[in-house]
Amino acid sequence: MQNNKEKLSVIFVGGFRHSTPDGSYGGQIRACRTLIDSPISDYVKWIQIDTTMQSNPPPSIFIRLYYSVIRLLQLLIYLIFKEVNTVLIFSSSGYSAYEKGLMVFISKLFHKKVVLSFRSGHLQKDINDSDVMRWFVKKVIRKCDILICQSNYWKKYYGNIVGVNEEKIYIVKNWIKINENYNINKNIEDHNIVNVLYMSRISKSKGIYDLIYTVAKYRNEYTNCKFIICGKGPAYEDVQLLIRANNLEDIFLFEGWITGDKKLSIINNSHIFVLPSYFEGMPNSIIEAMSASLPIISTNVGAIPELVQNEINGFIVTPGNIDELHTSIIKLIKNRELRIKMGLNSRNRVINNHDISKMWVDIYEILLSNEKSMILKN
Repeated sequence: MQNNKEKLSVIFVGGFRHSTPDGSYGGQIRACRTLIDSPISDYVKWIQIDTTMQSNPPPSIFIRLYYSVIRLLQLLIYLIFKEVNTVLIFSSSGYSAYEKGLMVFISKLFHKKVVLSFRSGHLQKDINDSDVMRWFVKKVIRKCDILICQSNYWKKYYGNIVGVNEEKIYIVKNWIKINENYNINKNIEDHNIVNVLYMSRISKSKGIYDLIYTVAKYRNEYTNCKFIICGKGPAYEDVQLLIRANNLEDIFLFEGWITGDKKLSIINNSHIFVLPSYFEGMPNSIIEAMSASLPIISTNVGAIPELVQNEINGFIVTPGNIDELHTSIIKLIKNRELRIKMGLNSRNRVINNHDISKMWVDIYEILLSNEKSMILKN
């Protein structure tokens, strides 16, 4: 291990708490903590600025502005008083994109190398819906030195739609620490009940309503399965009311946000993973489910088609199409051999493409090298 004097000094703007205020362990928090817990920290001295949301639902705009100003001042103090080589910024969508954009401009005033990573599929909707956001994001990306994208889809999006030179955009797929305690042989055993896992935020944009409408429409075909819903969100109570209104309480089981041994147990006892989302970047929940040898059913949005190869490790369906969703779920429920085959393909894909024990080197090369000399495998 190198000593601190030899380490690269990096201001890291991201989510670092153990969980968000509603008990979740969001994708950005997972990405940030997994990175700093990897061997890269033997070579990088991190100066952290935590941007985890203060409450959920989000606080008023005035409280958010207050905390934003605090973080901007924190960044300014670090830039003035600490020896810093690089600023690494993870950004979400909406208000987060504006705050992180200001951080990019401030960091460049101090002539620091800035590496930016947008990590929310909702930013695409923000850009499409708002000329101001579109203009701002273009300015921010042009100002930063390197933009990290999660997939080919997002590289093309920022290059073509946002109009940014693709030479400064690099692809680093989402990473996870692979849990060796996952039962990767669960689909090999015979099961009277097949468990279908949904593990994400409970909101309309995640497609949870489509899942319920699907089961309600084809209820008679789901007598030998359970849908395990893990997560919370703005639609949590409404979704439960909808399930009761359709007399589906015997099919759906709500677990809230899960962590630790409970999460391990639920994933180990699940046989199929479903996320019929409308907007995504590159969902860590899918990658984690793949690492646990689960076949995946999801939608053709964001980078999901680069995770889920249709009919190879799962099925890709059209957002909002409950008939397609039903057909895919039933195929896997009724075909144990197909679940085994797709689950194995899922796990191998994660090991080869998303293992942090290998991928931290790519991040380190980005932080260490300048843009012109940067060589990254895309």
